Amino acid sequence: MKMLVFGHGYSAGFLTPLLTARGWQVTGTTRDDPDRVAAAGAEPLLWPGSEDALRTAIPQADAILVSAAPAGTATPC
Repeated sequence: MKMLVFGHGYSAGFLTPLLTARGWQVTGTTRDDPDRVAAAGAEPLLWPGSEDALRTAIPQADAILVSAAPAGTATPC
């Protein structure tokens, strides 16, 4: 099974090891910290910047999690 995570940050960092332990392959987008995504066990995908790789990953995913933080310091609530 493959999961694509848009915004592989704090929450996805905890979820990824649980998924990979069950055989999932996880790919996570990051704006600027691919080492953090890789340390959690996911394949990092820089976005924006890797649009072609993202176009390939979307149809291959069995599940997609959107966990992207808001831009800047504003919160949605």
